[in-house]
Amino acid sequence: MITAFFVFFFGACVGSFSSAWLYRARHGGSIVTGRSECTSCHKRLQAIDLIPIVSQLICRSRCRYCKTKFSWSYMALELGMGAAFLGAYYHYCGFGLMCSGSSQNFFMAMRLAFFLVFLALVFIYDARYGEIPDAFSITGGLVALTANIFMKPGDWMWYLLAAAFGAAFFGAQYVLSRGKWVGDGDILLGAMVGAMVGWPFVIVSIFSSYVLGLVFVFSLMILKRKKLDDTIPMGPLLALGAAAVLILPLSFFPFFWYAW
Repeated sequence: MITAFFVFFFGACVGSFSSAWLYRARHGGSIVTGRSECTSCHKRLQAIDLIPIVSQLICRSRCRYCKTKFSWSYMALELGMGAAFLGAYYHYCGFGLMCSGSSQNFFMAMRLAFFLVFLALVFIYDARYGEIPDAFSITGGLVALTANIFMKPGDWMWYLLAAAFGAAFFGAQYVLSRGKWVGDGDILLGAMVGAMVGWPFVIVSIFSSYVLGLVFVFSLMILKRKKLDDTIPMGPLLALGAAAVLILPLSFFPFFWYAW
């Protein structure tokens, strides 16, 4: 129980950091050296104001100084990241006092959790603003390549191949359509996803994202909220496709293995 609490709290801290990165990626400011402040009164927040979940519960999601109400999305991301870390840890380690099995299980759990963090950053930012900051994809891709090469040194070529395929797949569409089918941010995102899932699973991720896109578009068309020629952001769909490959068992994708 103690282990579960600390894992969840660490994930919530990562979620709090992610919220700051999302905000500063849009409005400017360094994620490394910048200080958190209220977006309304611009008062610098103290350590007591930045305790994930707890501070918002105590202050009822309001600034302690000007009483401006904070968006519900901050706590939602902290809770979501806490749950993601908890789920990844439980999957690989169980909930004993120490991680069961070898230390590799712990690193595999953290690998999965941080991959989900970068996918969540892409999902949220692209869904909100219709673009993907290069910093998310480049940092996520480097983290993915480093983690996968460290954990699976014999498979490093397959991860590089998958990253190259993901970038080439969306790069070709960008060139052929002159930026009408996909954006330039999708090229780096394709590389990041490939670096995370490896070869041939990058194909499953991309295919799954297009299936999700079709379901999403036709659902909105039935509800008369979108037309066939309307555009939808690719980032959230590809992030969901990659997350599905990382989380779900391979038996969930029988169509791919039959074709492969």
